[in-house]
Amino acid sequence: MQFTSLTEDNHPGDSLTDQYLSECEATLEKFSLNWNEHEQLDFIERILSRMSHNQLFFTHMLIQPMLQRDFIALLPQHLAEVILYNLDSRTLAACEAVSTKWRAVLARGQLWRKFIERNVRLDNMWRGLSEKKKWRKFIMATRECAASEICNNYRVPYEMMRGSAEM
Repeated sequence: MQFTSLTEDNHPGDSLTDQYLSECEATLEKFSLNWNEHEQLDFIERILSRMSHNQLFFTHMLIQPMLQRDFIALLPQHLAEVILYNLDSRTLAACEAVSTKWRAVLARGQLWRKFIERNVRLDNMWRGLSEKKKWRKFIMATRECAASEICNNYRVPYEMMRGSAEM
């Protein structure tokens, strides 16, 4: 794998010598081909212990993006739903804005609907609101029934909307 030196951008006058490049390549080859994981980690620890604060910060900035993982997008749908199910409304809204993958997890799992259903069951204020707004036929029903009711409300043929992103 060929890397462009990031330090050259920081120090345009300083170019890497041929001797350095060949020694570096030999060390990297030894690192990846001859040493086991324990030896590799020991070598990295020794290098890091000799670095200045500035060098450590530079290394941190280089490594940080490599370590970031979108754990929700990597999980199976049902596990992602279990994790997101117990969130409050503000956190659920924030999760929806994270990425299209997170938004899709929320939509496929109908987590907003489950959030409202849970609150209607547990909280008298929510129950009263659902009765006043006549939500019961939408939230305490199957997905198909709720979708059909929504289409009837908006006078849109259900068969036309069935299977679309809106449903």
